[in-house]
Amino acid sequence: MEKLFFDINGDFQWASIAAIVAAFGALVSLLFSFLSFRNTKKSMLIQKEMDQKKIDADIISKSRMHWIDNTKKITSTFITDSLSLGANMRMFTQKIVQLNRKRVEMTELREKSVNKKIPQAERNKAREISQHWVDEGSKIFNKDMGERTWITVNKVDTKREGT
Repeated sequence: MEKLFFDINGDFQWASIAAIVAAFGALVSLLFSFLSFRNTKKSMLIQKEMDQKKIDADIISKSRMHWIDNTKKITSTFITDSLSLGANMRMFTQKIVQLNRKRVEMTELREKSVNKKIPQAERNKAREISQHWVDEGSKIFNKDMGERTWITVNKVDTKREGT
């Protein structure tokens, strides 16, 4: 140990103290570099984990927004179709009531046309009106129902194609 601090002449060597301090500084620097590297690595892993959580949250958020938009469209279509169904049901119910009234009227006219108790002119008029319904009126009624059905079906199909 004496050879480290003293030279051949016995003079104290300050350079050896400087070398020891430098070696100690290098070891401390190496230790802090290692600790800094470890902390940086941990920080990067934490940051990567946080970034992944943020990406996952964004994906979930966008998926929910997409689901909400689709739900709005489906609900809107359902409500529109339900209201249309209700309106069509009412319209067709009214047409059935009209048809039933017309059938009752035609039955009464047929009965009137064969009833011998009423004058011939009234029987002929009843037969004529009844025959006109059979020949023309029912066709007009059926055509009207067909057009209403066609319009209703095509309105629903057009709405579905647009969405």
